[in-house]
Amino acid sequence: MNKASVFVADKKTQTPGEIFYENLCNPKVVRENLKKAIEASWAAGVPVLQQDESGRYELYPNGKKKYIKVN
Repeated sequence: MNKASVFVADKKTQTPGEIFYENLCNPKVVRENLKKAIEASWAAGVPVLQQDESGRYELYPNGKKKYIKVN
């Protein structure tokens, strides 16, 4: 049995560090934390960096995209 299966199988024997790491890698937790971070950035007036097929851009709360020239 590998360590990953021990995490899922027996939460009672996990250390606090193992529980923290498991939550850190949980996609649902990551999405929730990312959403909170974006909302906090926008509330502070700071754009969020994103990327699409046209390149990197700053995304503002109103949906405006400002593309960034990358050398």
